[in-house]
Amino acid sequence: MKEIRIQFGVESPRGDDKLGTTPTGEIVSDFEAEKQGVPFEQGVPKNKIQEVVETQLKDDKWVTLENNKGDTEILTKDDIPKGQGEIDEAKDDDDLNDFAKEMEAKKVEKKVENWKNTFNETKTSTPSKTTPTKKWEHKFEEVKSATSIFKSKGG
Repeated sequence: MKEIRIQFGVESPRGDDKLGTTPTGEIVSDFEAEKQGVPFEQGVPKNKIQEVVETQLKDDKWVTLENNKGDTEILTKDDIPKGQGEIDEAKDDDDLNDFAKEMEAKKVEKKVENWKNTFNETKTSTPSKTTPTKKWEHKFEEVKSATSIFKSKGG
């Protein structure tokens, strides 16, 4: 079965570049592949599209996703769910341990805050079981193409 590849355009100082892979699976632009003198296959493997989009968003770019129905959605850095990718930023065991302690402290703080409102709550509806991370991951299931552009300046 042939690997599904998603067309991914990137705005660059040269105009528009296309993302793809080298034979080793490294994600590069067509320009970078030519500059390095390596073979280039256009399109991002579907299983890497979320990672590539997050990288573009963290570089302060906006990404437009087009799904198979032709609908489009613009994503910004603020759309990445909180906590998504934070573990990736931990560089070594000490950072990871510090990160784990910080996350545990946040959980304890949240429990204390929730306890304070226990008797004031009047909600009767069941909370949604769809987490922001699952909603985020769902955005990439039906992607047909993506385009990354520099963040727009208001004016």
